[in-house]
Amino acid sequence: MKLKFRRLAVKDIADARNWYGEISDQLEADFRSELLVSFRAIGELPASFPVAKDHIRRALVHRFPYIVYFRSDPQHVTVLAVLHAARDPRTWQRRR
Repeated sequence: MKLKFRRLAVKDIADARNWYGEISDQLEADFRSELLVSFRAIGELPASFPVAKDHIRRALVHRFPYIVYFRSDPQHVTVLAVLHAARDPRTWQRRR
């Protein structure tokens, strides 16, 4: 299934990659790789992920404390946010 990304989700990803990149290039590459694994899994079986609230689902990023929040319909998946797990849930809830 095709994934679409909200503008703020793209910014979330860039911010996280930059943060990890400041620590090490390898850590940034590992984060990017794990994020892509999460995106593939979401695209293949979006309904297999738990509902966070209403019709918004969440997928944990393996090895990193990040959560991908998304909603799906029959044609595509919309990624709303990619946030650190410690962030206030209201951050992604405002993006619905």
